[in-house]
Amino acid sequence: MKIYIGKNDEKLGPFALDEIKKGLEEGRFTVEDLAWYEGCDGWIPLTSIPDLQIALPDIALPEQAAQTPTLPMAELASRGRRLMAVLVDGLISMLLAIPGVIVAIGPSFNDSEELDTLGIILIGLAMILLTIVQAVLISKRGQSIGKIALGIRIAHSVDGSNPGFLKGFLIRTLVPQIIYQIPFLGFLFLLVDSCFIFSEQRQCIHDLMAETVVLRV
Repeated sequence: MKIYIGKNDEKLGPFALDEIKKGLEEGRFTVEDLAWYEGCDGWIPLTSIPDLQIALPDIALPEQAAQTPTLPMAELASRGRRLMAVLVDGLISMLLAIPGVIVAIGPSFNDSEELDTLGIILIGLAMILLTIVQAVLISKRGQSIGKIALGIRIAHSVDGSNPGFLKGFLIRTLVPQIIYQIPFLGFLFLLVDSCFIFSEQRQCIHDLMAETVVLRV
């Protein structure tokens, strides 16, 4: 069970139960903190977690437990939304490449087997432009064009913050794209990477590499 902690108006996590117990022992968490895990109707006092009550029976509930929690609930993006976002990004890439493809194959209509170099250049420029736009959006907002359209975002798995350029784009997006180009290994990586979406936190390998999750906006 993965648990999020609400502390000082900040959302932390997710954490395993053992991590929370250790955090209580070390003083990083207190009985006044709030908790949420999948299946909860809302934020609850940390000491109301069933397994934690058994482990720490002498801890009294905080006075603020009766108050209505105000921290936002983290919600993982559905697998369907993530797939649709990828398809939207792929469709945009294809549409941008069409003018270059038309120019490149133009000589074939005159019985020539050579591709027009200008068309190849146009395709390359279109992909470079799209990469720059996606890099800026992911770095600033944690969203590609497809993720903006589907209402989801990339977030740091510990505190839900924007992972920025290094983890959000470079490690999570660009490095996997490079790996995909390697013959056989790239296909194998893509297959295994995709299967990891069925994990509890819906983290693909590229998410684990960058310490990210994908959340609803």
